[in-house]
Amino acid sequence: MAEKVKKYKKGKEILAGVPTRRRKETPPEVVAEVVVGRREDPSTYSNVKSKIMVITRYTPADKEIEKLAATSAGLIADTGGAGCHHAIMAKEQGIPCVSGTMKATKVLKTGDTVFINSDEGKVYEAIEVVEEETTLEKIKRIAAEKGVTLTPELIKKLEEQL
Repeated sequence: MAEKVKKYKKGKEILAGVPTRRRKETPPEVVAEVVVGRREDPSTYSNVKSKIMVITRYTPADKEIEKLAATSAGLIADTGGAGCHHAIMAKEQGIPCVSGTMKATKVLKTGDTVFINSDEGKVYEAIEVVEEETTLEKIKRIAAEKGVTLTPELIKKLEEQL
């Protein structure tokens, strides 16, 4: 039996900014929904968990925003560079960040889904692709995600059972 799985492929470049440094273990790229809020009103970012936070800028004085950013999947900022406060915070938190886009808060809207690549300093549209995934493919994918090796014998038994 096949199950529909929502995946995304990278579309055209939407924004270019400044590549930011990251930890080796931090993936350079993430795809997620964006939340565009206002720095003056941190409550506009209240639902940013596991989403990409889009900000004009923020400073060490913006403690409320910093707490919320730490729960996000990534950051995109209109201002700044590789050494700005939000880029350093993103590196410390292990999330990708693209700074200095100049217009992210004007181009992106809450609910958009995008790819960000902190190594390139670019933001791309995310194009939804719905794929059919069989039960065996799902088992193989989950095993790979968990670092579990499926032996050829086990795969053969699974094929016979499914």
